[in-house]
Amino acid sequence: ELKKLKYKIEQLSNRLKDVPNDYHALMLRSEVYFELGSEEKGLEDINLAIELYPKNQFLLNYRASYFEKNKLYDKASEDVSRSLKLNKYDNEQAYYIRGVLLTDQKKYKEAIKDFSRVIEIDYTHYKSYYNRAVCYHLLGDIENACKNFEMAKVWGGDNVADMYHAICDGSW
Repeated sequence: ELKKLKYKIEQLSNRLKDVPNDYHALMLRSEVYFELGSEEKGLEDINLAIELYPKNQFLLNYRASYFEKNKLYDKASEDVSRSLKLNKYDNEQAYYIRGVLLTDQKKYKEAIKDFSRVIEIDYTHYKSYYNRAVCYHLLGDIENACKNFEMAKVWGGDNVADMYHAICDGSW
């Protein structure tokens, strides 16, 4: 496995020697660096890609997701805001990340709005149903929590059953 990852790094690095502004290769290489535990190198590649393409919402969302996972909430919020300025209409990834950030900040009502926006864009986005259910549960709205857990299960959230059984009456 390690050998394969190092080979991928080598191939992507060769691609970047030939085409230095290939943001897709930078993204792929950053993923491999993260998998290898080389956070700094992975973040360097993301930053370079954004430097090359500052108006690419996908890149901004990717970095925002990285920042959120690493509890760098202010940086994540900044990237999400930039991404939503570029596209506020069908930018489901930015709304989803912002919903997660708001949940982390215990701003559940605001988070519900963002998860609802994602669902308006893509009604099969089971992670948004799941996270919206968690927010409803934390607000004490068990009925809406259970409805959303059920929808998360319908659209592919197989890991929802435990939460559903713990919070809602009945079974699937």
